[in-house]
Amino acid sequence: MKSDPLYPAEFAEACELGTQNMERIAVERANRKSDLLMIFMLKARRPEVYRELRQEHHHTGEIGAIFDGLYGPAAALEAVSTNGHAGNGREPAHR
Repeated sequence: MKSDPLYPAEFAEACELGTQNMERIAVERANRKSDLLMIFMLKARRPEVYRELRQEHHHTGEIGAIFDGLYGPAAALEAVSTNGHAGNGREPAHR
């Protein structure tokens, strides 16, 4: 079977027809009852519109150094441990 020179093209065509049939059924189901299926289909067909955006934030360490200079290292550690972030509104520490 795999030695048949027509096999690769016929196999690819069979896969394509099967995929088209699955897409037709999926569209019918998505239109009737499945918002989740519709979301996945829109993401696949129009990724430039419906893809999920990822925002990467790269921390250079400079903010921590500035915070330490204004508030002192102990205040920075306390702010992060109690608030989950360094911006706690304290007055600058006097060194």
